[in-house]
Amino acid sequence: MASSLLRSCQKGVANEPATPLRAILVSDRRFHIGFVAAALVYQISFILRLFDTIV
Repeated sequence: MASSLLRSCQKGVANEPATPLRAILVSDRRFHIGFVAAALVYQISFILRLFDTIV
């Protein structure tokens, strides 16, 4: 599967992979910034919810 995905990416054709795989395949800097920002917001919200249940 990985080799077929690699071959399809080298041809410039992607079959809409899952988001983490899309992050590997997409070279757009704005996409990566948005992806990291969303991950950080999720992590911060998870930490705040965790501390809210502890205190």
